[in-house]
Amino acid sequence: MPSIYNAARDAALNQCIADATRLYLCSAEPTTFAQASSTLALANKTGITLGAPEDATPNGRWSEIPEVTDGVVTAAGQATHWALTNNTDTVIATGPLTAPVDLVLGPPAAWPAQYLRVPAAQVAA
Repeated sequence: MPSIYNAARDAALNQCIADATRLYLCSAEPTTFAQASSTLALANKTGITLGAPEDATPNGRWSEIPEVTDGVVTAAGQATHWALTNNTDTVIATGPLTAPVDLVLGPPAAWPAQYLRVPAAQVAA
């Protein structure tokens, strides 16, 4: 069965890298911009710079969403998902956090690097 080659995966990742301007931590996986930026949002970081596409583990390609040490907490709670947005009207990508993050109002929030991954999915011939 044929698979998607790295250049196609990288094109998708590069588009996400170009469009992403804000990272939200959310209490559940958002499906809309309103959910990501308001309803489910617990914290955010503006001005993020994602890493260049590289080989992912165990397969495919990924871009690193860097560690954050100065996130803004907007509501206390436990974040379980991240959402990349264009900070206007579009959710670019979402995913589960590698581990839940407990957030409290007041101090800057910190969370570890995450990965935007395009797996080596098989396509039907």
